[in-house]
Amino acid sequence: MLRGIPLAGLLAAAEAAPGAAVGQVLRVPGAGIVLAAGSYRVDRDMTVTGDVLLMPGVRIDVARGSTLTFTGDFQASAAPVFAGAGRVDLNVSRVLTARPEWWGAVAGDPRIDCLPALEAAIAAHGCVALIAADYHISATLRIALPGRRIEGRTGSAGGRTTVSRLVLTRADGDVVQVGPDRDPGGPGAFVTGIVLHQLELARSVAVAPGGSLERGGPAGLRVQYAVACRFENLTSVEHAAGYVMRGVVRSFLRNCSAYRSRPSADGAGAGEGFVGFLFDGSADFGLAGGNASLYVDECVVSTGGVPRLARSIGAYLPGAFADIFLTRFEMATMTDGIVVDGLASEGNSRRARTGNGDLHITAPILDSVSHAGLTLSRLSPYGVVDVIDPYIAVVPGSLAAIHVHDGGGMTTITGGQLIGWGDADGGGNAVGVHAVNAAGLSVRGLKILGHRRPVGLTGCRDFDIDVAIHNPAQIASQAAVQLAACDRGTVHARVTGGAGVFPQGVRLDGQANNHVAVEVIGVNPAAIAGGQANALVWDRTPVRAAGAFGTNQATGVIA
Repeated sequence: MLRGIPLAGLLAAAEAAPGAAVGQVLRVPGAGIVLAAGSYRVDRDMTVTGDVLLMPGVRIDVARGSTLTFTGDFQASAAPVFAGAGRVDLNVSRVLTARPEWWGAVAGDPRIDCLPALEAAIAAHGCVALIAADYHISATLRIALPGRRIEGRTGSAGGRTTVSRLVLTRADGDVVQVGPDRDPGGPGAFVTGIVLHQLELARSVAVAPGGSLERGGPAGLRVQYAVACRFENLTSVEHAAGYVMRGVVRSFLRNCSAYRSRPSADGAGAGEGFVGFLFDGSADFGLAGGNASLYVDECVVSTGGVPRLARSIGAYLPGAFADIFLTRFEMATMTDGIVVDGLASEGNSRRARTGNGDLHITAPILDSVSHAGLTLSRLSPYGVVDVIDPYIAVVPGSLAAIHVHDGGGMTTITGGQLIGWGDADGGGNAVGVHAVNAAGLSVRGLKILGHRRPVGLTGCRDFDIDVAIHNPAQIASQAAVQLAACDRGTVHARVTGGAGVFPQGVRLDGQANNHVAVEVIGVNPAAIAGGQANALVWDRTPVRAAGAFGTNQATGVIA
């Protein structure tokens, strides 16, 4: 290959003769430098201070160890410009965006590895713009420099919508990783200000099996040890985990989606799992949780096709989940919607005190759930969780719409709708609210429709249940509200439905329920088999008068 013309000498000569062509360089007074087609070389560090326009066909070879810096404007078509092992620096220029095509990326050609070009563009400028096409990469694209933005776009080709896609050509590994592999020494050293916008993160082959649900297998996007980042309008398809967040502080996920329709590379799927959004709480970097001030707005995850998954979870929050705000999250056709698994096993440790608070789940839509819509498990005694207006619909074979078990703290579920008639009409027996060995649960204003087992509490204490239950035609397999071995709680139930669809209104099963106050004025006797006599049943005996029964208290009983 012929060596190019020394660029430095040409630019110096052009500077000395403005308005005249010097070789292939034209210095235009007031307009900058126009560089004609040809090959140029840079053998030492060089800074170009004026504006530069490159005509089509310009190639600049930057030698190893050399840096070519531009401080003015830089314009070139989306074609190869830079070559060589040296570095190009546009960070202090007036260029709005860098194009990976300048370093040799070829979108839409799976034979071309665009990873080196993307890495060079990210190093050269704070904003990298992609066209609406596929950029194939041979390994994970790692972003560790602060203040970087990758901007995709949508387009149209052949009558169909196209998007900017990063396509990993291997089964293992993540498509994109933001942040370092290890904690660099606390939030002050985390990577800052990363923005990814309007991209699809995909892979060209089936994903490799393996990887625990708690840490996430090969992912579309993995973010760790990062601060003040934004991820918007992203799509992550056909990975073991759509998004993994670990050690992420004051950052945002907005309108991001994940999807899985294909089995893993081994095709078996036995024991395999998929997580749409994993908020890994295992990192301990001195703040309350494994992430801190993480805002997740209007994100969605679903499955389709035949992925052969043993378990699929929309959003998974294991460990120290403190300071997460999950708003208008949507999930469809998965085993579990949102799973929160806390730190009860850590007792009175600092982590247990700080790591299970300040969790807010607002207006989630969890549709076609085949195991449990919302699971809250093993919360520490210091846990504080607020759930507002959930919509959960279960399919036949589900366990429960809401499952709370083996934990404490204070959890409040306010409003919302649990839809169970699809399960009931299909022969299922799902519970609406299913709580086992849980303390501090408050449910206020929740509407439960068409469940064969609307509310069931076992071994619970310090609870407050205020619900509206309605079964138009679904025959319940238990009382509308059924308690077993519970202590210190209140139950206020409005129970309506078709004639005799519930065997009892509220039932305290056995003699082990204590200090429970029950209000049954809202139980419609027409919906109860046996009528008013079965509005409230203690063990197997109807409670026919207001007042004490055992250590419990009844109000609203009509003789």
